[in-house]
Amino acid sequence: MQPRLRAAAAELAAVAAPRGAAVMAHLLLGARPWFTGEKSAALGRSCDRFRTAIGEWRVNHKYTIEALRGLVSVRRDSEQALRMCAASLPAGPLEALCLRSAAECVAAIRELEGLIELLGGGRQPHGAVAGFWRSGWAGLRAALACAEDGAILDACERGESWILEAYRNALDDHLPDFVRNAVLRQFEVLMSTHDAIRGCRVQRAVRGDTAAPGAQASRQ
Repeated sequence: MQPRLRAAAAELAAVAAPRGAAVMAHLLLGARPWFTGEKSAALGRSCDRFRTAIGEWRVNHKYTIEALRGLVSVRRDSEQALRMCAASLPAGPLEALCLRSAAECVAAIRELEGLIELLGGGRQPHGAVAGFWRSGWAGLRAALACAEDGAILDACERGESWILEAYRNALDDHLPDFVRNAVLRQFEVLMSTHDAIRGCRVQRAVRGDTAAPGAQASRQ
């Protein structure tokens, strides 16, 4: 948090302290304070300074907000793609991995949107389906049409690599420490997921498994 914003928040908290958090809530929401005279004027000035500092905070973090929104878009596309992959796979480790990765996307989106709101940004609507097919999951349509889990595995690995690249680009930006820590933590989870997908490939190579899902099911 910037020093000016921290100072304004501390000043507002100190002035409002005699009447507790309710005073701050009313002021920040724009409601008329029930103090009168000098006390009311002091509260009003403190609130004005706090709001000014908040405005400067939002402007200064414009590019951070844009970077976080980019990650939200990437994770939304990936959640959709991973659920489509899981629906096309037979029950097994790869299906479970896709479902787990989709759940991780949901959790990551929730955290990223929380950071965006904290920095003063708002939520944006979901992207169009056409944009999804042009994303890092562009080869998924062919993989699903092939209905072969090896092709779907390839699509998953390419998709996860695309997500990792988006996170690397975000981490190259100048991010506030608390944002960087969150993004880096998510990046490390993604690395583990990517390693797990590669592990599935190694297992398939060891088994010499190239059969389609239906054929695999018939053998079981």
